[in-house]
Amino acid sequence: MAIQGPAQGTAKAASGIDESLVQTLSDAEMSAEFAREIAIAGGKGVVLELIRRIPSAEFVPLQAESRTLAFIGHPGRGKTTSLVKVAVRCGLGTGTAIAGKG
Repeated sequence: MAIQGPAQGTAKAASGIDESLVQTLSDAEMSAEFAREIAIAGGKGVVLELIRRIPSAEFVPLQAESRTLAFIGHPGRGKTTSLVKVAVRCGLGTGTAIAGKG
């Protein structure tokens, strides 16, 4: 489900929280508590606040372990290309098995 922000000029509740944003995030299966935290921090920008909260790390080549990678972004921004590069570099190029859900 795509997350789309509320309309411009949305009225905020007396608490200062944009309840329509909380509802939009909740409808996208975000927990109500987390959605409320994001809405409170919304003055900084919702996208920037989400980026701040999603941990990321420098890519380190796989050894004998497995890991899950998330490719997040707008359409046409290179997610599929990046996935192929990772598969070639870490899987196909080294003989490591690559499993995925299609």
